[in-house]
Amino acid sequence: MNKGFTLLEILVALAILSISMLALYNLLNFSLDLHIYSKNRVELVNRGYESVIRQLNFDENINTIKNEYDNITFDLEINSTIIPDIQEYRLLLENEESSITYRFFNENE
Repeated sequence: MNKGFTLLEILVALAILSISMLALYNLLNFSLDLHIYSKNRVELVNRGYESVIRQLNFDENINTIKNEYDNITFDLEINSTIIPDIQEYRLLLENEESSITYRFFNENE
């Protein structure tokens, strides 16, 4: 009786193992790319929001803001709505990697 593995069995096992390791590597690589993309978008929102708030604190009667700050281009439009005392805010933030548009409503003070 032969109690061992043949060379062919070992090669097939190594091929299956290498294919599964390659799939796992690709999944990990995709996950890291997605993390970097998400981190850039969150950073873009945070820095753009700080810039807009800083501008609005200087002048409360602003209807549009278009500016570039720290490699971020932001565009804020404030429009009135059909509902009294409610304003629509549209905020577009862009940098070289991504862009985000936010639309939200706020009550006039």
